[in-house]
Amino acid sequence: MARAYFALQALAVGGWWLALLLRPAWRAAFRPDSAPDVVLFAFALADLLILGLGSALVAWSGPYVVRQRRALAWFVAGATVYGALYTLALALSHAAPPLGAVLMCPAAVAVTLAAFALDDKLNAVPPGGAR
Repeated sequence: MARAYFALQALAVGGWWLALLLRPAWRAAFRPDSAPDVVLFAFALADLLILGLGSALVAWSGPYVVRQRRALAWFVAGATVYGALYTLALALSHAAPPLGAVLMCPAAVAVTLAAFALDDKLNAVPPGGAR
């Protein structure tokens, strides 16, 4: 289930940036007030690489990279929480519309829970005894 969430997040991040690229009118709902679009798009590379590609690698990596998957999951979770706190600070200071925070805060909670779930699978003792 945790890896399914990372797959969903990877697709959502890519779709979100594609939507913002194709629908300029939607950008105002996410960028700071009176800021040009370039301020919003300055986050695109990091979002696509860390949240998008990172989530995809967590979701679709093979069975031999369990420990690396765990580390990457926590890296992606940390980046998501950072982004959520940034959007929340902008919204609370009335410097940007709240939609970014409304979308990012639940994503930050969900990705953190997914990372914890991957931890539980790594730390679980297999049936029949120790590893």
